[in-house]
Amino acid sequence: MSSRNAVIDRFLTPAHAAADSDIDQWHNESVQQTPGADAWCRLLVQPVCAHSYRARFWAYGPPAVIAAADWLCEQVERDGIEVTARIKPGDVAAALDLAASERHIGILVIDALATAASNLGR
Repeated sequence: MSSRNAVIDRFLTPAHAAADSDIDQWHNESVQQTPGADAWCRLLVQPVCAHSYRARFWAYGPPAVIAAADWLCEQVERDGIEVTARIKPGDVAAALDLAASERHIGILVIDALATAASNLGR
């Protein structure tokens, strides 16, 4: 499967999309948007135990926004906030093989993660 198919697969069946009920249960969140509000990402992070987290998202924008948010939530749950916080926008773009016109999406989701981590006191 090519990376481009990974964007479509994550867009069609995101594993970390938040449910409406999540908003009342989660307190550490961050919302970031792009200029012109053509895309936004709301990232929710909840500690489970030491160095273990649950992560969910709501997003609006092209399929790559949903795919990037889903991919980043997967990284948070697998590696923790401390490791995932070192991911750069270029890492997001490379992981999903984003087109040059979509590179700003990496910045969008990384900024959402940085604010969510800050809200956790990290």
